[in-house]
Amino acid sequence: MPDEVRTIVAELAGLAQRLAEVMETETDCLERSRWDALAMLGPEKSRLSLQYDAMMAELGRLPRGALKLDPSFPQLNEAGKRLDRAARAT
Repeated sequence: MPDEVRTIVAELAGLAQRLAEVMETETDCLERSRWDALAMLGPEKSRLSLQYDAMMAELGRLPRGALKLDPSFPQLNEAGKRLDRAARAT
């Protein structure tokens, strides 16, 4: 498996996990009316979102079969599900 695939899959899994954490914290801040804490999350969420979009585009250019064989693919799959749940809750 090409190192490029392994690197992207592992990095994207970690990035998606962190973005989901930020979004979950954001939801918590909204529910608790913690506006100061919510404002502090904005820059990190924006940065992570831009990185996520760029990496997803890069991932889309890689062979599909290679992705599923990567040892980090299950973590990426779980991170994607968590990110989806966080996005729906926001």
